[in-house]
Amino acid sequence: MSEYLAGTLPEHLQIAASDPLELDGVLRELPQHNEISDIHWLLATANMAVEKVVLLDAPDRTVATASLRDLDFIAGSLLRHGSDPFADVSGLEAAMISMGSAADTVPRGTIATYAAANPTGDR
Repeated sequence: MSEYLAGTLPEHLQIAASDPLELDGVLRELPQHNEISDIHWLLATANMAVEKVVLLDAPDRTVATASLRDLDFIAGSLLRHGSDPFADVSGLEAAMISMGSAADTVPRGTIATYAAANPTGDR
């Protein structure tokens, strides 16, 4: 990545570049759906993401952290619009705990998932 930020660890650059749940295309639409409070789209996206996490086979730290980042984007959006993501999306809490364990981090909202490991540019 030519967009190296001062103070960003190489590990964070790998996480930022990673799309293990193949959600880049879908998450590009997230701002528009947040703008109109489209809970149905958010729930469908969350369910799709959970299904993809279940298919991950022994994720390494990079994959787990990138997955957690994307799950957190969706869960945070659901919370923003009054949904309880853990009650409304079957398996979301377990997916986040699993990815948090694999990444050796807390399963929700850290400085790494909100900052250095976030995708750059169009992502």
